[in-house]
Amino acid sequence: MILGLLILAAACVHEFAWQAMPAGTQGAARDVTQWWLILSLCWVVHCLARDRFVSASCAAVAVMSSTTAGCASWWLAARFDLIAGQDGCSKQWGFPMLMLSAMAALAVFFWWPHAQRR
Repeated sequence: MILGLLILAAACVHEFAWQAMPAGTQGAARDVTQWWLILSLCWVVHCLARDRFVSASCAAVAVMSSTTAGCASWWLAARFDLIAGQDGCSKQWGFPMLMLSAMAALAVFFWWPHAQRR
């Protein structure tokens, strides 16, 4: 029940809080507010599915949402220049953020058999 209430609260924040932000920052604010919602839903799907591929997919989505929210938070604080056609955070950090999602998915996928033996 508590998880359901948290998911509903995250959905409400995601749907309405970004509108209170100044016009030029609403997209980044929406990225930050959807983070909790996506992580919650990924966790529920992982727990219900109990499947290696589904859990690896959930890990990739959760990490991708986390890096997007982190990047948006950083942009809201630092306001670095965004260049069309370039990923701002990947360029700033010198590492492709989607690679983190791929590594998380691979880690869960290959770790899965070990976790099932416990």
